[in-house]
Order: sequence, then structure tokens, then C-alpha cells
Amino acid sequence: MKVQKVVVEEKPYPLYILLDKNFEVIEPVKIYIKYLDNTGKAPNTIKTYCYHLKLFYEFMSQRGIGLEDLKFEEMSNFVGWLRNPAGDVKVIDLQPKKAKREETSVNAILNAVTSFLEYLNRTGDFKAIDMTKEARGRNFKGFLHHISKGKSYQKNILKLRVKKSLYKF
Repeated sequence: MKVQKVVVEEKPYPLYILLDKNFEVIEPVKIYIKYLDNTGKAPNTIKTYCYHLKLFYEFMSQRGIGLEDLKFEEMSNFVGWLRNPAGDVKVIDLQPKKAKREETSVNAILNAVTSFLEYLNRTGDFKAIDMTKEARGRNFKGFLHHISKGKSYQKNILKLRVKKSLYKF
């Protein structure tokens, strides 16, 4: 897999596409990147999303699955794969090692992938996996309960908890 920079004459900045191991363009990613560009996303955001999707497609190729075989269990395995220091599915370390990526990095990659899958769901190219749950509050009503009454929001189940760090001066 390779992320390739593409210079477009009408654009003052380059775009990026994802190529597979045979150097063929991966169409769903190309269409998604075009969508991000058309909606006005920043060039660095588009580049970052393309690299995150490259990791996702590398994981799927190591597992031997496609988008049509994707289930919630595979998405949870993807999070574990991102944290795996070896980076390979078949390698298991006997001694515990520090994770390859921080929680914030894993969450950013996961956000890019879920956004990609939601886009494919909306276009009808992919049946969505529900990775969210209804976030429930406490049993009592808060001070400003009347403002958000009747509104529910979704929370991503796979999102990792970020450790709070101390400020260094």
C-alpha cells in the first residue's frame, strides 16, 4: 500500500490517493478523498485521512478481509492492531511492551475510519456497522436539563480513554 501525492491543475495544493500493492487506485478511498476536498476540508486533513485509511486497508489485507466482511469484532481487532508494537497479526510478544501508538493517535485514526465507513453507508456502497451506543446520563436531572431535553447523542464504543498528562514547565 502506498499513499501517492497527485497534483491537480485547478488546485493550489496536492491531493492524495491510496494505491494497493499492485499500484492500482482504491476507488472507495479516492471517492471519499474527493468528497473531503469538495466539502472544504484542509489539505493536511485530507492527507492525514488518507494515511489513516492506508493503515485500515493494511490491517484488512493482513487479515484477508474486505469491506463486505467487516464486522464490529474486526473493528475492535483493528484497535488492538493499532496498539500492537509488532504491527503484525501473527506475532505475539511474551514480554509486555509499550504500545505502538498513544490513545489520542488511535482515536484520531478511528475517527477517520468511522467517518469513511459512514460516508460509504450514505452512498449505499457499504452497510454500516453500529459502533455507537446511546449515552445515558445520571439518574437525576441536571440544572440545565430543560435545554437538552429530548435530544440524545451517540458515543463511540471503540474510543480509547486518554490518560491525563501533567503540564511540563
